[in-house]
Amino acid sequence: MLYKLLSLLMVAFFHQAYSQEESPKSFIWSGQFVATTNGTSIFTNFGGPSIKVDFSKKSAVSLGMLPSIRINLEEKDINRIVQPILGIGLQFQ
Repeated sequence: MLYKLLSLLMVAFFHQAYSQEESPKSFIWSGQFVATTNGTSIFTNFGGPSIKVDFSKKSAVSLGMLPSIRINLEEKDINRIVQPILGIGLQFQ
């Protein structure tokens, strides 16, 4: 029992003494994901390439391409339930 207790204390000491000093790097995702609907379909949009004009630190306008996936909800068009599409539009930020 004494050896188990000493082993546990040694493991705790070495764990504390040789642990990492720095915190691990965090993962940051930069981009956008938007879900929209027009009543008969659901669209999932992912931010793609764009041309952006900054007016100030808080406002900008961009003309971008939005690769999207369309999920059709209409029952009469069963053959095309999921379709990839490409949208183009203005975005005010």
